[in-house]
Amino acid sequence: MDNNEMTVQNGQGLPNVPVMSNGVAAQLDKINQGTVAIEASRAIAEAQGKLVIAKRFPRDEVTAYAKAMEACQRPKMAEKAFYAFPRGGQTVEGATIRFAEELARCWGNIDYGIKELSQGDGKSEMQAYAWDLETNAQSVQNFTNPHQREQGKKMVTLTSQRDIYENNAYEIQQELKRNYPELDLVVLIASVRNEHRINSIFEKYRPDIVYHAAAHKHVPLMEDSPNEAIKNNVFGTYNMAQSAAAHGVKRFVLISTDKAVNPTNIMGASKRLCEMVVQMMDRRSDTEFVAVRFGNVLGSNGSVVPLFERQIACGGPVTVTHPEITRFFMTIPEAVSLVLQAGYYAKGGEIFVLDMGQPVKIDDMARQLIRLSGFEPDVDIPIIYTGLRPGEKLYEELLMDEEGLQDTANRLIHVGRPIDMDDEAFCRQLEALERACRHNSPDIRRCVADMVPTYHPKKD
Repeated sequence: MDNNEMTVQNGQGLPNVPVMSNGVAAQLDKINQGTVAIEASRAIAEAQGKLVIAKRFPRDEVTAYAKAMEACQRPKMAEKAFYAFPRGGQTVEGATIRFAEELARCWGNIDYGIKELSQGDGKSEMQAYAWDLETNAQSVQNFTNPHQREQGKKMVTLTSQRDIYENNAYEIQQELKRNYPELDLVVLIASVRNEHRINSIFEKYRPDIVYHAAAHKHVPLMEDSPNEAIKNNVFGTYNMAQSAAAHGVKRFVLISTDKAVNPTNIMGASKRLCEMVVQMMDRRSDTEFVAVRFGNVLGSNGSVVPLFERQIACGGPVTVTHPEITRFFMTIPEAVSLVLQAGYYAKGGEIFVLDMGQPVKIDDMARQLIRLSGFEPDVDIPIIYTGLRPGEKLYEELLMDEEGLQDTANRLIHVGRPIDMDDEAFCRQLEALERACRHNSPDIRRCVADMVPTYHPKKD
């Protein structure tokens, strides 16, 4: 075992599981500090959510041991569990990393994986991590992943963002293969902007249900590139919805956001247009089109807990946009469960609103994470307030006044009634909007405001 590894004793006769030690400090200078502004709104909640989950599902040693024994009986696992090779006239043997991963999974209540920290100059700064949720002990190690692809007999550096952003899909694919080896899984890469590619996929696989979550979601970035927000979010959704209707999809569920309510930024306004698209499509096709609206999801792509952890590891400061800013939060299991249930309740045209509980003050969460790390806020680790980012609200909303609210069989899921709109006029506006964003119009915000009366962009 090298100097970058440490050993955690699992008990119950299980072997030691190697996990990577903290090597993040050496790589901090490589991380794009601009991500602070991108991600600062959801910092500490992820850590708190993990701790809540840990307390809810404590480690069961007997079950862990049984899972490990069962895993070792799988032929594929047995083949990859140990290595052996000759050296110095004898055979060197040992457990592989694959075996360590499987033991960590069986042991339970351990969150581990690989995430992208930043990208640029033909490479991504990556972080491998292991987090024992029960004890709140964690270990990380950073490494660099070049953006390259083998073409023929040589490696070619990739320069297009679309070429390299398959990381999340790859991670999910590997996790599913690891945890569910018998799953009939097909993973495809496609841009929602490419209607021909989308149509070919729908034509081949004929899905019954579609959960549409693809979107540009970072508020400050979209404020700087509003046309890209409209191209990807609005017309990506439109392409998906049209293809779903044309190929007989039974149900189409749009993942929307609280930022679509009375939006002050182009990202929120674009998602409100997405909601309007699916409501129009529901009236025009046999496919049941619905939207599900909720706030921030702990641990989702773009979460800032790792960033705040790096800030703390570096001695601070921890950056919060405003001392009074609040956000709604939900864990990934909660979000997935409620989205699936909302899809079950759908009859067509609804906007489902998920109960997010009480909003959380980001400043309070930041201070709690500092304390959980063994430091005192404003003494050991300073907190600085960077100011609201372009288009950012202090408070988010989940429902517009005119939508009303009805209960469902699940007390955490409510439904707003569809808002009356002129579909023909909306289609004409969509055509004009498409031309405007395709030509990168400087007036794109005015075009969007004409279509979304509740959109009131903040003035400089």
